[in-house]
Formats: sequence, structure tokens, C-alpha cells
Amino acid sequence: MANQKRSERTQKGSANTNIHEMIERKAFELYNNRGAKPGKELDDWLEAEKLVTQRSS
Repeated sequence: MANQKRSERTQKGSANTNIHEMIERKAFELYNNRGAKPGKELDDWLEAEKLVTQRSS
């Protein structure tokens, strides 16, 4: 029973890591597409979150 719960937590952690990495890559892509100018990193991240989560649903 305990091993099953640990396995479920590990799987959820892996999924969260995967989504985080997808968002990170998309945010970097958005940053580069707008000329790699600093100052809009949060906007890039939030837009990437929106795009990735829309694809995942």
C-alpha cells in the first residue's frame, strides 16, 4: 500500500516536471522570437503556461 502511494507521487512529480520543462522551453522560444530582449520574462512565462496547458487539456 505504501509503495503504491509512493509510486503515484513519483508519477505526479514526473508529470509536473515534464510540464514545467515544456513551459520553460516555450517561454525561451517566445523570448527568442521577440528578439531576446530582457524585461518581459514574466510575460513570456505566463504566455507559455497558457499555451502549454491549452495543448495538454
